[in-house]
Amino acid sequence: VRIEARRRWSSTISQTESEIFIFNYSEPNNPDEKDKNQENPYLALKHFGPNHAKYYFGRTKEIGELSTKVNENNFVAVTGTSGAGKSSLVLAGIVPELYNKNNNWKFTYFKLYEDNDPFRALAKALLPLCSGIKLFDDEDLSEINCAKLSILLNDKQEIFGEILTKIQHNNSLLIIADQFEEVLSYKSFSDTESSDDYRFHFLDTLVKGIKSASENRSAKDHSNRIVWISTIRDTTIGNQLALYTNHIGRDPYILGPLDKNQFKAVIKDPLSSKGTITEEAFKALEKTFIKDDQVKNLPLLQYTLSALWNTRNQNNEINLDTIGKEGVEGILKSKANEMYQKSLTEKKEEVFKKLFLDLISIDPKNGST
Repeated sequence: VRIEARRRWSSTISQTESEIFIFNYSEPNNPDEKDKNQENPYLALKHFGPNHAKYYFGRTKEIGELSTKVNENNFVAVTGTSGAGKSSLVLAGIVPELYNKNNNWKFTYFKLYEDNDPFRALAKALLPLCSGIKLFDDEDLSEINCAKLSILLNDKQEIFGEILTKIQHNNSLLIIADQFEEVLSYKSFSDTESSDDYRFHFLDTLVKGIKSASENRSAKDHSNRIVWISTIRDTTIGNQLALYTNHIGRDPYILGPLDKNQFKAVIKDPLSSKGTITEEAFKALEKTFIKDDQVKNLPLLQYTLSALWNTRNQNNEINLDTIGKEGVEGILKSKANEMYQKSLTEKKEEVFKKLFLDLISIDPKNGST
């Protein structure tokens, strides 16, 4: 099975519209999009990708700090709590930042899915970039399938570095390894190799391959670079995360929660060209989601904002009337009811309701959890 060579997305993070390609990546869509003529600037529970970078606000400082790390290192790890916005920071922050400063960058997406092992996921990320690359037997790598390339990468460790070296002749490459904790906790199904050994072998392949490509740059392509950036949930088992950071030789970049000023930017800046939110409605959101001067539940905030946009008035204004008498809590309860009544069987309704209530607690005095 041939892998689709590329998927095209546009980003307008700069003044002029730029087209950004991320190989092996599909931009998420907002499932709650109601108005096809007015794009919802909030993405509910989805992460922001480069196509939605124009609505991505509140992380200017973090983009600058992380860009510095990317410019100085071949390996960068971004850690933080689940829902902190790690994927959005990389995909809607770092990718457009790099591209708009130097469009010589190419981007590919690595993610471990249930039907993959790490080497197969790596092959899937590399194949779209392999057109014209020949390593042996005069065979174009783009003509082989994912399974064969994954076997080659696993069996012959040096091949990864050789592929990167050839890619690097013409471009810099950012490999985005999303939810990399799945690799760090991967369970090998091999009868001859333990899970720890398999993970170690994979990480060793990454480090040696990228180091080899960096050392083999010619004078012509000396400014081109290969960077592996990974997002990792900070609840990853400590010794596994330590194994990774020891391999890459770098401490991770820790993404913290939004502060009150960033909270304001997240809510108001995406509306700058689309609509408004009244001060009373903003304060209602602030009362619900700010605790100790920090946003404690960013996904739930985005989810609420997406719902509020769909209830805006005819002037594209979000106000207390659009929020309703029951407030933010009422919106969330209504949405929960809608979800399990429409999409769940009767037997699963009670299970969903219990899980939803267990996971989410709204306390106007102490903030959301």
